[in-house]
Formats: sequence, structure tokens, C-alpha cells
Amino acid sequence: MKKKNIKTLILSILSVLLLATALIGLFVIGFPVSSKDVTIDYQKTKSRLEVHLTLENGKDLIFSGKTKFIRDENNNVIGSETRYTPRGLLHNPFDDVGKKVMLGAEIHTNLNFPNKLILEFKDKTITFINGVLVE
Repeated sequence: MKKKNIKTLILSILSVLLLATALIGLFVIGFPVSSKDVTIDYQKTKSRLEVHLTLENGKDLIFSGKTKFIRDENNNVIGSETRYTPRGLLHNPFDDVGKKVMLGAEIHTNLNFPNKLILEFKDKTITFINGVLVE
């Protein structure tokens, strides 16, 4: 009887952990998004680039991003690079993050200081340098 209770307890704990992992993956971490599922609109002003992403498949859209400085051999900052990875989530009615996201980057008028904004989709990478799309 005791062995049966221990097996049932272990099986129950494993089932709960598996379910929690699946829910976190689908509603929090998300999954990679294809560029074909996203509408991309962008506009450049003199000092700013704004990129608007709209996920078309009815899921919510989030992103993770990382910015780093580009340095020369003397460790002087000569540019910046920001990478965004759009991710899709199953729609959570309790936390409606929405299917639209706006990303932005400041553009320095000094052309010796390149500003890169990179969107890394599942199927391709899109790159803007100083607000100009270079894909």
C-alpha cells in the first residue's frame, strides 16, 4: 500500500511539473515568429527610427532585446547594435499584451557612429542601419 501511494505521489508531482512547464512555455516564453506572420511598418525621422510589428495569426507578440556598443581597437565607442527577437504567445485573457509592438532606436546624425537595429525572425533577419532598411 505504501509503495502504491509513493508511486501515485511521484506521478502526480511529475504531471504537475510537466503541465506547469507547458503553460509557461506557451504563455510566458513563447515561440519563434516567422517574418511571414508579421506585418512590418517603419518610419524614420531625423533622429529616430520606429518599427511597428503586428502579428497576423491571432497570437500575442512579445520580444526580447539586447543592445551592445560597437568598439574600435582602442576601445572607443564607434556605434551601437540592438537585436530584437520577436516571439509569439498564446493569447492570455488575463494579461492582454496584444498583437502589436513598437520598437525604436535613436539615430545619431554622425554617420561615423552607425546605429544598427536587427530583427531576428525564425526564417530571416532584417537589419536597419541608421534608419535605412538593408535587410
